[in-house]
Amino acid sequence: MILISTIFADNNINRHSNANTVKQFVRLFPWLNGDPNVAFCACGITFAGCNSYAKVKPTITLSSNDPVLTLKTIIPDIRQQYFSPSPAVEEMRQAAMHRQANQLGHWIEVGQKAPKRGWLVVYHWKNKKTGERPNHGQHIGIVLTDATREFTRLDTVEYNTTKNGTHGGDPSNGGYVQKKTGEFARFRADVMGFIATN
Repeated sequence: MILISTIFADNNINRHSNANTVKQFVRLFPWLNGDPNVAFCACGITFAGCNSYAKVKPTITLSSNDPVLTLKTIIPDIRQQYFSPSPAVEEMRQAAMHRQANQLGHWIEVGQKAPKRGWLVVYHWKNKKTGERPNHGQHIGIVLTDATREFTRLDTVEYNTTKNGTHGGDPSNGGYVQKKTGEFARFRADVMGFIATN
């Protein structure tokens, strides 16, 4: 999951210049009608998870004409074995909260354990007007490097986020696949928790 996401980030995949790639992420969920303008962070995570799973299973062959047709059939395996795919971050978080602690894809609160490479990280942003954070997940990414339990910043790769080096914009709907590392690494306060995928 990390490898394909990093490749997308290194190639600066975004909804403006690469709408057909973003449409593939979104087409995993038919009710979104392949619209590249939807918030696609969770769709991108699901696409990466399904694609990675297909690469390690010799019995799965992706269609060269339309790989999404094959990837859609993998979603039940991902749901059973790793995490619960959804185009909605909060639905993914809720499903993780209902898994047993010994199951992959279970929920881990911030500070409960040290984040591991490959875990999914769920964010909730501070409201600029009220200063409060919502009690629901607003954005999701993939942890790139192991961190300590007391981390202050976290290296991630994210779908549908702001382009590094730009100011303002919506970090949950910026349209880019980006690595958030170094000066762009995410702050602990923005992290709601994790979905343990390994």
